[in-house]
Amino acid sequence: MDKALDFLDLQKQALTANSHKALEFIIVNQTHNIVPYKQALFFQDTGTGMEIRASSGNATVDEKGPYALWVKNIVKKSLGADERPVRLDKGALQEDQKKDWEKWCSDYVLILELRNKDNERLGALWLERDEPFKDAEAAILNEIKIAWETALSLFMASENKGFLALWKNLNTHRKFIWLGLLVLSLLPVRQTVTAPAEIVAHNPMVASAPYDGVLKTVLVSPGDSVKEGQVLAEMEYENLEAQAQAARQELETARASLSRLTREALSAPEKKADLNVLKAQIEAKQIEYDYARTMLERSEIKSPRDGVAIFSDANEWQGKPIVTGESIMEISAPDDIDLLVRIPVDNIMPFSQTMAVRFYPNVTPLKSMKGHIKTVGYQASPDSDGLLTYKVRATLQDKAGMRIGWKGTAKIKGDWTVLAYTILRRPLIALRQLGGG
Repeated sequence: MDKALDFLDLQKQALTANSHKALEFIIVNQTHNIVPYKQALFFQDTGTGMEIRASSGNATVDEKGPYALWVKNIVKKSLGADERPVRLDKGALQEDQKKDWEKWCSDYVLILELRNKDNERLGALWLERDEPFKDAEAAILNEIKIAWETALSLFMASENKGFLALWKNLNTHRKFIWLGLLVLSLLPVRQTVTAPAEIVAHNPMVASAPYDGVLKTVLVSPGDSVKEGQVLAEMEYENLEAQAQAARQELETARASLSRLTREALSAPEKKADLNVLKAQIEAKQIEYDYARTMLERSEIKSPRDGVAIFSDANEWQGKPIVTGESIMEISAPDDIDLLVRIPVDNIMPFSQTMAVRFYPNVTPLKSMKGHIKTVGYQASPDSDGLLTYKVRATLQDKAGMRIGWKGTAKIKGDWTVLAYTILRRPLIALRQLGGG
């Protein structure tokens, strides 16, 4: 009767244990109340091997010591046998193994394997003593282990939810893979931005339309060298020429009338009053004539400086109406150039003038030029294709052979960061935009 009560009490203790450690203590120490033994060890299956988690009497076992290695080897060879539980004694061992058995162990051992409902191994219990284990005792242990397996399954299921538990469940090969990926993700790298770039004039002067009208002809080609004052293009001037001719004739007629009236006033003093009116008319005609001549002269669009004519195509302008101030072309010195980098809004990062820039022209893919940032646009502005970009201007160290209008790709190196941030930067931006953070 007392043994039955001890059995029920042990079962209750196992099912009501408040921690994994408490359950292990109950298994290796309280089991003595129903089955006597000299020494007990509890092993837990970690996925990579059996680990000694508890020993009777609160004794500490060195996991890497010779005793632990020997007993783990015995347990490993014994688990999975048809006999449950497994009973061992030194008489069943070979002669070379008996010496170690006498050194480390009592005469008789019983190994009880614990599994969950999915038949996955949870661990094992090692019991040893100087007398053989009886069949009745083995049967009692088989019954009480059901409570242990239930409690162990619950504790291990709760522990397996954390990151450390998942890490422990990985095999050695996968652990090395994950550790390698972690180390690789923490490698220091420079944050970089790659964007379209173009060679542009540094400080160009603009040749623009002098007035509203139609551009008659463009007299230079893109990339031509021009001199200051050279005629670059002409507006349609026929109407202006006719207006100037008419104003000149009216002015000459008025001057002839003034000369005739002046002679007549000498003999007819009453006509002197008409002289002042006629002089005022002559002044007005002179203004009209001067304006017509000025507009006729302005119909020739001249170069404001020596340099190179920068525009796309003459046919884009010839015969087209233009408005006052509309830019027709730019004039710049051929070696006075900048690198204009157009960085999309999604790729922007903190910039400073100490950052290095490398330009890869499309015309020479194997060649690159170094440079440094000069200015960064304060606000994004739309390009011709409608894409919002920040305009970054940079100076190139070697401008030899560079031509305005050349396009290519620029790479800007920023501050140091880790590889993981560089890879995840764009996805993080997308997630933040999606979440509205």
